[in-house]
Amino acid sequence: MNKKYLAKIIATDHEGLQLISAFCAEAKVKTADIKYLKKNKVFIMSLTRSMNEGDNTKNINSICKFDFVDK
Repeated sequence: MNKKYLAKIIATDHEGLQLISAFCAEAKVKTADIKYLKKNKVFIMSLTRSMNEGDNTKNINSICKFDFVDK
């Protein structure tokens, strides 16, 4: 059975940002999948990253969202 779930990582400090950076390393991002919502001060991007599990590699679709972005 293939389980699908949502996991959320919230960075509130430098260590949290390093964790998110590690997960996003070597991810693929399309320019069209990057959005800045000026009114809401939110930056969003969709990315595809690889997750290696032994001999298997899975592609994971992720959303990276940053709140309180001025510009």
